[in-house]
Amino acid sequence: MSDERVSDERVSECSSLSLIIHHSSLIIHHSSLITHHSSLITHHSSLIIQLMNWGKSIVLVFIVFAGFIGTMVVLMSRERIDLVRDDYYQDEIAYQQQIDRVANSRRFDPEAYIQYRSDRRQVEITLPDSLQQGTFTLYRPADRQQDIQQELTAVTPSPVVMSMKQKPGGLWRAKLTWSDGQREYYTERELTLP
Repeated sequence: MSDERVSDERVSECSSLSLIIHHSSLIIHHSSLITHHSSLITHHSSLIIQLMNWGKSIVLVFIVFAGFIGTMVVLMSRERIDLVRDDYYQDEIAYQQQIDRVANSRRFDPEAYIQYRSDRRQVEITLPDSLQQGTFTLYRPADRQQDIQQELTAVTPSPVVMSMKQKPGGLWRAKLTWSDGQREYYTERELTLP
């Protein structure tokens, strides 16, 4: 009986030992699977990092930005910008005379001399009685090729009428400069044509 007991204990020990070995092999197998999965994850993350290379992305952003700036430079260089006058700098030197002309003209109302008749689409310039010589200019800030200038003398009939029917709408400046033989005068009025 004791032999049977010893035999049962040995079978029980063998079974326990085989179970332990089996569990150990399962643990080893699972750990190898975990190692394999972690190596796959590492491999996939390295592929993602290669696809999402920040250096390439930054270079791409700079290239797109430089292309945008280049396009803007080309577009802006084709834009026509007219100076107020070709002899702008010489005009600035003579600006004190212009200040004196404006000061002399303060007693005159520009609307008394320069009027826009919208129903006839024309500008009428009523010349001062004291005018000996002068210049009337219709200045278009947007396009100097549209400017109109007319010389005036003491024998020029008043009012001077200028048709604006063929002229584009927008901002115009009507400028009247004249002299009475002793002093020079200047008056200006802004006109907005429809």
